[in-house]
Amino acid sequence: MKLPLWFCACLLAVECVMVLIFIPGQWTDRVIQQESALIKQQFGNDGHLWIEKQASTWFRASMIDLVFMLAYAALPCLTKHDHHLKGWKISHTLGLHG
Repeated sequence: MKLPLWFCACLLAVECVMVLIFIPGQWTDRVIQQESALIKQQFGNDGHLWIEKQASTWFRASMIDLVFMLAYAALPCLTKHDHHLKGWKISHTLGLHG
């Protein structure tokens, strides 16, 4: 069963709103502080700083990868299976392809 893109986008928007409504920000902050205190207690300050640095690095890398993946998906002329697109035909007609 193939769903239309607009339906998937609406479903994703509803899901995001539900998450924002049902998970309060202060609860999330409190849980992060509790987990941070437990990590400090278990691994010491050096271990806590290392874990925090690794998590930040992984998060940044995943966000950068996501942006590049979305940009690549948004430019259909870069994918080989989209040769039938009008823009692709125009660029080939004008000799703008590589």
